[in-house]
Amino acid sequence: VMHDEPRVVRVGRYWTEFIPEGHILFCRNLDQPGMIGRVGTVLGKASVNIRHMDVGPITRKPHVHGPDHTADTALMIVSVDEPIPDWALQEISASGDIFGLTMVKL
Repeated sequence: VMHDEPRVVRVGRYWTEFIPEGHILFCRNLDQPGMIGRVGTVLGKASVNIRHMDVGPITRKPHVHGPDHTADTALMIVSVDEPIPDWALQEISASGDIFGLTMVKL
């Protein structure tokens, strides 16, 4: 709890910080430059306003890149003002650098 608001600070093995409310996109992706811009560009094309974004690294970061990419993944959490259209979610998930995409309404 911070400023009288509950906060999530960890999701699975990923460190993060966000307020659990509204429309939230969870995106597990390769931890590399350009990922935030890629997601933000698609949301901009869809006229979806980003209210908050946080990118949390995995809790352990070995130097060996495993077949499931766990060594180099991050969890991007994007709170938006309205639901993301299906076409935009499909465009985001089409990237080979995105390993999982989940949209929730809390």
